[in-house]
Order: sequence, then structure tokens, then C-alpha cells
Amino acid sequence: NALRWVIWSLAVCFYFYEYILRVAPSVMISNILSSFNIKAGVFGTIVAFYLYAYAPMQLPVGILMDRFGVRKLLSLATMICGLGSILFGLSHAVWIADISRFCIGAGSACAFIGMIYICSHWFPAKSIGLLVGIGNSIGMLGAVAGEGPLSMLVNAVSWRIVMLGLGFIGVALGITIYISLLKPVPFDYQAAPIKEKKPWLNSFKEVCKNKQTWINGIVTFCFYCSITAFGGLWAVP
Repeated sequence: NALRWVIWSLAVCFYFYEYILRVAPSVMISNILSSFNIKAGVFGTIVAFYLYAYAPMQLPVGILMDRFGVRKLLSLATMICGLGSILFGLSHAVWIADISRFCIGAGSACAFIGMIYICSHWFPAKSIGLLVGIGNSIGMLGAVAGEGPLSMLVNAVSWRIVMLGLGFIGVALGITIYISLLKPVPFDYQAAPIKEKKPWLNSFKEVCKNKQTWINGIVTFCFYCSITAFGGLWAVP
């Protein structure tokens, strides 16, 4: 069914898009410093507001996806990213820039999990690993697009116009996702039967008690701090 591929492609596009927004400030540092008349420390705080929302949102986003469905949550998250980008492009005060980056981070938290949700509900189980891998790879290319190509665009026009343009793209993508997901799952998907429905807090406690969770978390933390938090911002200048 062609529709499932359209839906998967839209989810991957959102993942690609949010990665551009994530790393975009790294090629706008000098422009933003002069526009806001701030030092590097304040600029680092503005960018960090993305992570202040993105990190804690990883906990409830899966629960929200099950509760409200991927259509509502993914389309809303995409539009929040778009509106946050527009707000960032229009902002002239640091606190407004903080709020805009926080909104972008909150919306971006749904991107990867939303793609996995679509892979597991619109495609046979045997295809999930391949589709998630391909989608993740394409999403990573968003980080590439948010560096070199975006840098040339920022040099050609102002950084504010670039952020406004990215914002309108996000809003349009969110509307497209909402319309495309109007129809139900396009094939006879049967989820594995749930033997016992536990309260989410009990399940969360079980995950926290598993030592593998903490090992993976610590390793990922180290990679994330060095590559995303530092490399994705200060390594560029």
C-alpha cells in the first residue's frame, strides 16, 4: 500500500527537519551574538533550552503517543517546532529566544519515537528494523544539512529569514502529517496481545531497576554530551 510509505516518509521528514533545527544555531553564532548583543555564555543558555525540554520529554512522549495516537501528537509536535522556529526568528529578547528553543525541543522529542511507532503499526514486524535504521540514517543527514548548506543560506540571507522559512516549512509539514493520517492503518495489523495491563509507573520502575538501562543510559549520555551538546554547537566555530 502506497499510503504507508507516504506516512513513513513524512515521519522521516520530520526527524530530518528537527535535526536541522537542533544544530542550526551552530552556524548562526556570530549573527545571533550581534543581534541580541550577548556573550557566548548567554548564547549557550539559549541553545541549551532545547535540551531542557527534549531530554525530560523522552519519558512521557511514548505514553502520550499511546494515549492520543500518532496522528494528533506527531502533527502537533511538528507544528510546535515550526512555530518555535518562527518565534525564534522574530525574537529580540533573550527570554523569548529561550521559550522558542524550549518549544522546538519539546516538539522534537516526538520525532524519533513517532517514526518507530509508525514503523511498528503500519508495516510487518520483519520490516521494522530495516525501516527504523533507514529512517534514523536519513534523520542524521538533517544534521549535515543544518551545517554546510544552512551556513551558505545564512550567509546569503539573514539568519532571521532562514529561521522564519524553516518555521513555515514545519507548520506546513505538520498540517500534511495530520491530513495524511486521517485514514486508519492501511493493512491488517494485529498487535501482540497484552497479557496484563500494568500502570505505567510500575512499568517505569521495572525499567529503572534493570542495570542494562543504566549502562545504556550512561554510555549514551557520554556520547550525547561530547557529540551533540559540544560538537553540534561549539565545535563548528
